[in-house]
Amino acid sequence: MTQEIRSLLEQFKSAIEDEAYDDAESLLDDLHDIYEQSNRARVADRAAAAAKNEDVDFADTRPLQMLSGTDSRTTFCRGGFFANAALFLSNPSELDHEQMIEYTEQLLEHERELEEARDAAEPVLNRVTVPPTVEIRELILGDDNITLGTQLDIEVLVENVGDEPASSVSLEFDPSAGVSLSSQSIDVGTLDADETERVTITAVSEEPDEQTISVMATTSGSDPVSDQRTFEVIQPLQIAVDALRSLATVAELISETEALPRHPKEQLLAEIEVVFEYIQEVAERIEDSSGAVPDAIDDALSSLEDVRSHFDQLTVGADPVCDPAANDFRQSVYEQIDAVHTRLNELSAEVET
Repeated sequence: MTQEIRSLLEQFKSAIEDEAYDDAESLLDDLHDIYEQSNRARVADRAAAAAKNEDVDFADTRPLQMLSGTDSRTTFCRGGFFANAALFLSNPSELDHEQMIEYTEQLLEHERELEEARDAAEPVLNRVTVPPTVEIRELILGDDNITLGTQLDIEVLVENVGDEPASSVSLEFDPSAGVSLSSQSIDVGTLDADETERVTITAVSEEPDEQTISVMATTSGSDPVSDQRTFEVIQPLQIAVDALRSLATVAELISETEALPRHPKEQLLAEIEVVFEYIQEVAERIEDSSGAVPDAIDDALSSLEDVRSHFDQLTVGADPVCDPAANDFRQSVYEQIDAVHTRLNELSAEVET
């Protein structure tokens, strides 16, 4: 597994050097998959647990602690690599090739160090007893964004990485204020060595904005472990307001540009005003619960398509090389139109439920 990861990293580095970005993107996906299948976290967790065992000789604790520390540093470096690689591949022209290559080389070095640490710790792990130790392997939210009052599924996968059964395993959930759970405590019971248990609960938030779910896993004779996730709770009215803000940005971009003639610009702004009025109508109907919201959303989406089509016609044939400023303007308008479209579709889905 380690050799395969290093091979993929070397190939990724070569693809970046050769500006073969499609190949690099495919290799990045392969790396994601390999890391998902890897049992590295489990091996490092076993090493950390074994190092705490009072029966383990002092000389044996050093390679175990080295593996635990090296794994933490490599995990941190890995996160930075994936974030920078995704950013780089989304727009290679704006980022430094040499810097992306440097990020790759740094991760390669960390992977080499991790491999050496694992080789040194493996003989110790094979002869010592790892005490019962639970770890939270997964904490998965059904969605990162939900609307006010809708149900959110939460999955937790807990594992005993020790060599002996872990007794009295339990999960304690701690939500932020305004979030109610189907259960705040789950008694998992006993987990045998290497055994996992998947638990699912549901959450509903009556408060908007960012919310947090924390979970703590405990077992007899072992330190508790915890993890947390955040999600965004949006009010239907807030979705409409966000759509209006994005649409206002579209109008502002078009008003200030010199890339469009005056008369077509005025026509386009008049069409945007129609969409604006439809979305305002949606917001008003949501606020006073007057009904017929889906019809107003459909009218807004239809009018928004007219705006996009008209804008397409006015900017067709724009040369991003000869006129980069006009191209930037065009991309900015499309991004905001897409944002309005996304918000309206979210509203439509919410109204249907």
